[in-house]
Amino acid sequence: MTHRLRFSSTIAFVFAFAIATPALADAPDPSVLAEAKQLYDDGSQAFSKGEYDVAVTKLQRSFDLVPSPTAELVLARALREQGKLALAATHFAACEASARDRVAKGDDRFKGTVDDASAEGTVVKQKVGAVDVTVADAKPGDVVEVDGRNLPVVDGHLATLFRDPGPLVVTYRPATGAPVSKTVTLEAGKATNVKFGEAPAVVVTPPKPTAESGGRRKWAVPAAIAAGGVTAVGAGLFIGFGLKSNSIFSELEKCAGHCPRSQYLDRAQSGATAQNVANVGLTIGAIGAAACGTFVVLALTDHPSKKPDAPKPVALEISPGGASLRGEF
Repeated sequence: MTHRLRFSSTIAFVFAFAIATPALADAPDPSVLAEAKQLYDDGSQAFSKGEYDVAVTKLQRSFDLVPSPTAELVLARALREQGKLALAATHFAACEASARDRVAKGDDRFKGTVDDASAEGTVVKQKVGAVDVTVADAKPGDVVEVDGRNLPVVDGHLATLFRDPGPLVVTYRPATGAPVSKTVTLEAGKATNVKFGEAPAVVVTPPKPTAESGGRRKWAVPAAIAAGGVTAVGAGLFIGFGLKSNSIFSELEKCAGHCPRSQYLDRAQSGATAQNVANVGLTIGAIGAAACGTFVVLALTDHPSKKPDAPKPVALEISPGGASLRGEF
């Protein structure tokens, strides 16, 4: 792309910026609008001359004063030319989203902005990594720290973050409780999902059978016992925290309407937490029971006279999402 082409494109965007501003829900003060337009003009001229540092500074200030998809698109282009690809990808994505929103509200003048931001952003995104963060059972006040910035968790997730390829530390900081950190390695053109708040999987690995053991009964019986232990743990969690939850909610019913609000909310949150733990316990217990039955059937259907050709290691993985057996029988 030549500077002449960039300059011609810039003139079109200046015009679009001028006519698009009145479409904002809250019209800015005329003096603020005039300053934003001047900064946009200056930044666009700097961009056409290849003065990208000046362009970024001017366009960022213009966008801060009057958020406009047009200004953000040129800002994203200037950042791309600077080599700040992750930040450019972020602005291309935000520009596309805001322009689509304007078009959805009937402002067809931004259809070209949507197309340009989408096409150019797609190229840049192939050179950077993306990370999506989800938090199960997120509470108000929970944040996720990335690159030293605390980002609020909204509806259990964060908007897609773009970063340079390589290792990235993501830390979940709940409003109450200890922080949890995970390190992921981002790859160019790929999205990595980081999840927090999920119950850990329970893995039961029975002893390895040997060729002389006479069959799978040698390991299936211990595995069934281990799975039974998991069942007992799940049942204990379900019963204990279920009783605690019922007790708290019964207490809240009695004091509804006259308890202090802060006390009521605290107790309600404690009851909800206990109920969640009880539900997880019920799930783990049910899966453990199913696994125990599976291993019992394997043991009962064993044929001691048939010797296995080679050891076949098997592992049982149990989580709230289900249970699975890994290995060969």
